[in-house]
Parts: sequence; structure tokens; C-alpha cells
Amino acid sequence: MTAPVSHVDQLGEESSVWFQLTPLLKEPHNPLTILMQMAERYGGAIPVNMANQRIVLLTDAEHFKRVLVTKADDYIKYFDGLKPIFGKSMITHDGALWQKIRMPQQPAFHPDMFAEYIPYFLAAIHSKMQIWAELARTGDEVEMVEQTWTLAADMICKALFDRDMPFNPHFVFKCVKTYTDVMNHKAIRLKKVAGEEFAIGEENAAKAMEVWASVPPEVFAADPREQRERTLLKMIEAAVADPSIPEFDQQQAIDELKQYLWAGTETTALTLAWALYETAKHPQAAERIRREGESVYGEREPTAADYSALAYTRAVIQETMRLYPPKSASPTRICRSAAASVRVSAAP
Repeated sequence: MTAPVSHVDQLGEESSVWFQLTPLLKEPHNPLTILMQMAERYGGAIPVNMANQRIVLLTDAEHFKRVLVTKADDYIKYFDGLKPIFGKSMITHDGALWQKIRMPQQPAFHPDMFAEYIPYFLAAIHSKMQIWAELARTGDEVEMVEQTWTLAADMICKALFDRDMPFNPHFVFKCVKTYTDVMNHKAIRLKKVAGEEFAIGEENAAKAMEVWASVPPEVFAADPREQRERTLLKMIEAAVADPSIPEFDQQQAIDELKQYLWAGTETTALTLAWALYETAKHPQAAERIRREGESVYGEREPTAADYSALAYTRAVIQETMRLYPPKSASPTRICRSAAASVRVSAAP
């Protein structure tokens, strides 16, 4: 594979979504608090001035439906500020190019593939449960989102890439946290405006992006677990070798892995962390989940066929997502109309 493209120079740019979010830092422990208060006070469409842009934050379900479903063609993605994370992966594209990049990868997400992935999900879960059992014995405190993120990353590497994780997921997670800390981007922006240089140190967003860029090449270079032919990684490699898809070059392949290792892990990690938090607060719900599992699959390993029978477990996950919608790097949408100078985003 070719060397990854560096996006460090894009950090601190005025267009960065992370810099644009700095006005929300009046409540440092939960920057979204102010948005939720505004939504409660002003309704489902909230115009907000952020830096030099006018943002319209949507909190009403009907507005989401208009932007994402019924009038989706009137809006395009706004992803300029997230290119350091995803590069040119398909999550940053719209229209025909998005479709062309998506098609070679789509078979990996066919419903029939789900049953093939479950054994690899379970292998990752068993490994993590051994770690949690030891933590329970020692009483050590851990950050649960870090634990669930590293679990999700292991699941994706095993199931989709036919790899054991060739990187330290806890270190990469800390880099992800460093990058998504809005204050780091504000500090870089202020230095850029002042004409100052910013050093690539261990604790800033620039170093975090260097580490992040090194992860996909490590995955490509790692030895396969089982030499499986039907994996997402194989499909991506085939697309690179296909002369009919010139857009799908080696850098595209690297960026696609970034997409799956970030956006593909964060939603799972957040949902699972909140579900564990809520069931810890409601032990009767946790006990009911255990009883349902014992009733459906007992001592054997669960399979895809058991999914429909786990009604209460599914309800807990769905309620968790209702209460705490996973805030993955889903793209902001911008109105296509030339008369519109506002950006449309989603608030919880």
C-alpha cells in the first residue's frame, strides 16, 4: 500500500467543523447541553451563529425526514471539517461517485453475511469478557466507552478484515478522543491566526491524526486469521485492482478502512456503553436480559437464528438508542439552493 496522505495541515482551518463548534463550550462538561436547552425553548429548527457561519440545528423528527428522506436531493453533505479523519472515503461523497465507491463494498453488508460474522463477534466478546472478569476481581476503574470502543474495533477487524487487531486499540482510542476534543482545535486555530507554528506533540490533535493515519496500513499488512475470501478487506483490495474503477486507488482503500474503524465502531461503542450504564442502574432489566438469553440459547453460542427471539434484549438496545442517540460522524447536510447560506445539522 502507498503511504497515507497527511491531513495535519488541515487542522485549525476556519472551515473545520471542530473549530466551528467552539462557541458551544460554555458548558465544558457537556457542550450539547446548551443545544438541548435551546431546542426545548425555541422548537425544532434553531438558527445559530457559529464563527462566521449560520447554522440551523434540527431537533424535530419531521425535519430529519425532510432532509434525509423526502427531500434528500435538495441537500448535500458537509464534510470539509472531517476530512482529516476520513480522507476521501465514501462517507464524504454524494451522488454518482458515492455509488461507484459503495458498490464494490456492498456485498459485505448483505443480510446473508451477518450469520458469517457472528462467530468473529463472539470471539472478540469472549476476549473482552475475560478482561472484564479480571477487572471485576481487582476492582479497578475503567472508562467504559474505551472498553466498548476497543471491543467494537476488535469485532470489525476479525469479522470484516480477517485480522486480529494489529494496533493498540486503547492508544488509538485516546488519539480519537484527543482529536475530537474541540478545545484542541481552538488552540491550533488561534496559533494559525497569529501566524505561529504548532508543534506535533503527544497530546494534540496533530499527533492524534498521525497515529490515526498509520492504522489502516497496519491492518493491510497484518497476517490474515483464516485466509477467508469473503471479507470486506478482500472486496476493497479487488476494487483497487479493478481498472474499471480508477477512482478506487490505494489511498481510497486506506480511507475506506478509516471509515469503518471510526464510524463503524463509535455507534456500537456508545450504544453498548449506555446500555451497560442503564442496566447497571436497573438490575431487574439486566436480570431479564440474562433470563432471556438462557431461555433462547442456553449454554450454546448464540447464532443469527436467535436474533428474532431476543425481543426484550432488542427492546433495551432500541430504548437506549432513543434515550442516547449515537453521535457518530454522520454528515451535516447543506441546502443545495443558491439562495440558502445556512447549514443544516442535527441536534439531539
